[in-house]
Amino acid sequence: YEGKGIQKAGDHCKWCKVKAMCATLAAKNIALARHEFKDPHLLTEKQLIEVYKQQPMLVDWVNAVAEYLLAEALEGKQWPGYKVVEGRSQRKWVDETQVATTLLDLEYTADEFMVSKLAGIPAIEKLVGKKEFPVVLGELVVTPPGKPTLVPESDKRQAMGIEQARLDFKDEN
Repeated sequence: YEGKGIQKAGDHCKWCKVKAMCATLAAKNIALARHEFKDPHLLTEKQLIEVYKQQPMLVDWVNAVAEYLLAEALEGKQWPGYKVVEGRSQRKWVDETQVATTLLDLEYTADEFMVSKLAGIPAIEKLVGKKEFPVVLGELVVTPPGKPTLVPESDKRQAMGIEQARLDFKDEN
């Protein structure tokens, strides 16, 4: 924090309080864009893997910079070319009971505007009890396959067969 000693960017930077302003971390991340490519339109497999390995640090750093800039702007700092605006918001009822009463007064039926939904699995598991849940409802619960994710070979999870992954996720594209 005092600017003393040797700075070395790495995975440990994700816990740093000044990562948004760190020149060493910025230089490491910006270096990705400065590769001297043989073909400026295509990356080699090695370059793609190098970029992908740095993804967590890149995303964390960019998010830290964004949070820092916003926090400073909220304190009154003017960033050239930027301004603070109100983000998008969703409408919500001020008083749901009053809305229901008004609709009933207008002769709508509760079936027309009320929605009933089954509680989520964790809530029902808590209701039934962790030990009884598999016995009572186990056959009615399914765990679909997770979305394919590229991870280092050191990850403890079993590798997926690519053909199965294509079958499982063909509808998502």
